[in-house]
Amino acid sequence: MKFTERLIEWYKHYKRDLPWRNTTNPYYIWLSEIILQQTRVNQGLSYYYKFTQNFPTIYILASADIDFVLKNWQGLGYYSRARNMHFTSQEVVNKYNGKFPAEYHELLKLKGIGPYTAAAISSFAFGLPFAVVDGNVIRVLSRVFGIDVAYDTTSGKNHFNAFAQELILNTNPAIYNQAIMDFGSIQCKFKNPECVICPMRDFCVAFKKGLVKDVFNKVFKKYDLMNDLMSLGIHRIWKKNLIQMMNPSNKKKLIDVACGTGDIAKLFIEATNKESTILCVDQNINMIKECKKNFENYKNIKWKICNAERLNVPDNSFDFYTISFGLRNTKDINKTLKEAYRVLKKGGRFMCLEFSKIENSNLDTLYKNYSKLIPKIGKIVVGEKKPYEYLIKSIESFINQKELIEKMNQNNFKNCEYRNLSGGIVAIHSGWKI
Repeated sequence: MKFTERLIEWYKHYKRDLPWRNTTNPYYIWLSEIILQQTRVNQGLSYYYKFTQNFPTIYILASADIDFVLKNWQGLGYYSRARNMHFTSQEVVNKYNGKFPAEYHELLKLKGIGPYTAAAISSFAFGLPFAVVDGNVIRVLSRVFGIDVAYDTTSGKNHFNAFAQELILNTNPAIYNQAIMDFGSIQCKFKNPECVICPMRDFCVAFKKGLVKDVFNKVFKKYDLMNDLMSLGIHRIWKKNLIQMMNPSNKKKLIDVACGTGDIAKLFIEATNKESTILCVDQNINMIKECKKNFENYKNIKWKICNAERLNVPDNSFDFYTISFGLRNTKDINKTLKEAYRVLKKGGRFMCLEFSKIENSNLDTLYKNYSKLIPKIGKIVVGEKKPYEYLIKSIESFINQKELIEKMNQNNFKNCEYRNLSGGIVAIHSGWKI
């Protein structure tokens, strides 16, 4: 399944290094799960180390005085967890000879162990295919697959549990469970989920429905200023290079997708002696409003609010299609390219200006170090750093020059080529509808 494959691939790059993940000892895994109930990971870490040091085996925990156990638990709250943990350690020693049962349903019989903890121990310690279902998992599944069912009902729990169980089959249960929990905690967060660079966004129901607020709503008023500051003004040279490479003649029709505040449109209309027709497209209404302000005196420019995957314009309508620094933010690159091909006339040209992969290692290191400053600049100038954190991550995760050429070829464009600018910080890609 596409979801599972992408989840595991994401986990390879972004997994958290946590001590209880480096063991299959059910005792240590059980300790971590009890400690982390209603507790943040950062807080729980110190307690995990304390308990594994003071109670390195279940026999030592079982024989320990309850007051000493509670003293080590102090600060975590919900002391019933500690009492249940102490009781269960004695039960495992007396009933199971100090070994946790490897069967899910046997684990459920132990005090303080519910379905979540039983699934965690089963999968992490014994490699059994039992799905963990916590708040992170519920949020991820409900958003990605559009599950509109309340979990706090019997039918809701049954639905989510069954679906989660279906997904974990034919996978490495431990890896899958760790991956989806980390994904919910790091990527698909409750607040400010990082949708711009999410590997699931091309099929995520929540993203397609626009349930996640567009980050550009926060920055549109100072969009141009930030572009100047981030690129030291060089983005204007890049855009001029794009127009020069196009070399448009008069009376041509352009569709500029992800138009922003209209930089490309302005350069195009000037290059054609104001004898061209332009349709500026953006899915953000505030960007369109800013764009309109910049073209109050132009009669041959129109605007449309829609996304790159569905332009809602007739086939074979335009001589040129441009998209500048917007392709990496589309929900589906292939759908965007198909749509670009559809709206172009025969003989029309696709032009993309986008951040790319730097070929010189020294320049790459310098650029990455500079990029770390951009969110801080955004915080000072705009009052928001999050959109610019998205920006940097989206650039890092975007495909390279040759991969984009391959996608263009797959979507019927001919004579495809690219030109690096500024050492590959950005690249112009070109393709023809023949």
